[in-house]
Amino acid sequence: SANHLIEIITAGNSDLDRVWNDNEGFAITSIDAEQGKLISAPPVPVIDFIGDSITAGCWVAGHNASIDYRPESNYVGTAVDLLHATDVRIAYSAGGVLRQATGGVPTADQFLTKLDATTFWQANTPDLVVINLGVNDRRFSLDQFNASYDHFLSLVTTLFPSIPILPMIPFSQTFAESIRSLTKKHKLPLIETQGWCSSFTDDLHPDQSGATESGYRLAEKLSNWLK
Repeated sequence: SANHLIEIITAGNSDLDRVWNDNEGFAITSIDAEQGKLISAPPVPVIDFIGDSITAGCWVAGHNASIDYRPESNYVGTAVDLLHATDVRIAYSAGGVLRQATGGVPTADQFLTKLDATTFWQANTPDLVVINLGVNDRRFSLDQFNASYDHFLSLVTTLFPSIPILPMIPFSQTFAESIRSLTKKHKLPLIETQGWCSSFTDDLHPDQSGATESGYRLAEKLSNWLK
């Protein structure tokens, strides 16, 4: 075929990289085509995912930082491929609504609208927004989590006022009852995940088998919202 669809995914930062305050992220500044012509890909549904290392694709292939990360084939990558969609991910390792992420990244309420300490992010207009947060906040009290998750849902609904927002229960079922209650309070649909993932790298992060399994389950749920 004379036509090719090119998808570029950058990955490789480890937890030690100071991605928030230093110049240690990835960016594409330009693309040069020696032959042929570059044109925009046909439009497809866009899904925003807000999460942590599980959403970012960490530890899918093993226990080695960076080289074992698989953003293209974790549960998000699997789901969007099945849906013939694309995704925007706002996801940082170890982050939560109460716990700061690695790399100097603040809590979710602060990283929601910024790419780093000095660069603001202009919210896009996706077809869906999916939230998968909470597992990293398990060291905090229930009352603290309830207040912070409630506040975070308010921020997201304000940022995306006309977009369907779907919180997920973490695969570990951490704070499941609280997330159910707060999602209902904000009148948002909820994605239940009990039994979705049966295979993990480290008892927390899905391995490739678990990522594929949960990705298929998620695609099935999200397909109802993309019709």
